[in-house]
Amino acid sequence: MPGNNRPLNWPPSALPIARSNPIQLRRQFRSNHKTFIVDNQLAQQVDQFDLKDLFGSEISNFETANHVIGVGKLWNPTAEQTRWLFWALKFLVGNKDRLNGIDVKTATKSLFNAVCGGQIRMRAVDPSNERNFGREILRIIGYRQQYLAGSLVAPNRMELAPYYALDVEAPKEEPLDVKLLDERLETELIDLMKRHDPGYGESVQLTHDPLATAKAVHRFARDYFRPYIAAIVTLPVTLSQPIDQRLRSLDKEEFKDPLRISLLFNRAQGLPLLADAHFNTARVADHKNLEGRVALMLEKGGVRELVDRHLRVTPRTGHTQKFIALQSVFQKFKEQKVEEAVAAAQWQRIGSISHELMHFYCHHGFEAKQKTVQFGQVIIEGFTELLGAELYDKLRANVAMSGPLTDSLRGEAPVKEFVRLAQGASSKGGYEAATERARKIYQKVGKNNTWAAYFLGKAELVGL
Repeated sequence: MPGNNRPLNWPPSALPIARSNPIQLRRQFRSNHKTFIVDNQLAQQVDQFDLKDLFGSEISNFETANHVIGVGKLWNPTAEQTRWLFWALKFLVGNKDRLNGIDVKTATKSLFNAVCGGQIRMRAVDPSNERNFGREILRIIGYRQQYLAGSLVAPNRMELAPYYALDVEAPKEEPLDVKLLDERLETELIDLMKRHDPGYGESVQLTHDPLATAKAVHRFARDYFRPYIAAIVTLPVTLSQPIDQRLRSLDKEEFKDPLRISLLFNRAQGLPLLADAHFNTARVADHKNLEGRVALMLEKGGVRELVDRHLRVTPRTGHTQKFIALQSVFQKFKEQKVEEAVAAAQWQRIGSISHELMHFYCHHGFEAKQKTVQFGQVIIEGFTELLGAELYDKLRANVAMSGPLTDSLRGEAPVKEFVRLAQGASSKGGYEAATERARKIYQKVGKNNTWAAYFLGKAELVGL
């Protein structure tokens, strides 16, 4: 973000080199059926005076130049960042005829914001690698995103509207039935939480750090959902904060009331009661009404402790800060042997990571749409569960065939039990009503529309 001056962690191959030592001549690469030119013949160390000359002679955008490197120095890039920006801007100017629909001024600001905020990928920091270097610029300025979404057709909104409503057959516009909530909400919600209370029964604890598993799932997800996930403009995993700094453990975390209220609110949306009471996510008053009621439940004896037990085994993602919190304790069924319980727990961890990674990469603009429809859980959890399950099933299929992912995914689980469980039926996920709605939308609009909406924020492609 602006003002964040953490230097990029350049690998040795990308350290500044002497001006007299040219790396290469002009080279080309293709992206989205167009040929781009990378001219880094002298990819040397540069300073802000070089940037000023570049702005003046080649970009001719003095307003942007003054905003970026003038008085006050909004971004104030380091020497290493300046070097990368110099060649990135030359690429932008040299290829602007191919960048249809891209505004140079906006693209320039995006480059400064991404580079000075540490938002470029390690493999792309060296201008001598023309393919990675050029494609990273296209990602940062939104060209790849624009190209991918531009080739897709938005569906008829009216046709899909019922799937985002509380009642598929006849969307209701009646006001919230407060009396019905008074009569049933507390009893039904607490009863639901007690039926699934994780404080009862035997458990198994995984002792291996989940980082290796998370990294393996993360790498597979980035490849599986390509090219849409690769076109995300603001990457949650960056040089400045890689995934190993974004994992948290739920074992010792201290919970606060806002998080408790959020969990109760989330669980309440799955109750049939809300449809009966005409609850509408798009109505701010309904949202506040429900939130206020579940907050009052925390004052009841034992409810706060009950919610905390659920939170301890409920993986979650920080939607703003982009972190993933994972559990280490899992339920053990009486009929399970220890080896099977450990393997089942590891698969549950993989399923949690698959789901939470989708939240991790979901575009904030898509998430925000949950407040514009009656049944917002379709957006915030339905699509997430659907895509997470798709990823999870692909991982299981790889392991079921004793594929190369087995060792990087199994953690402490015995190989035999881990592979055997992968060959069985996949367990049913959560958020059943919301996921089924999302699945029907997916089937109607197709994979590409769904992925572009979810990862790139092009919500109109799924009828929003």
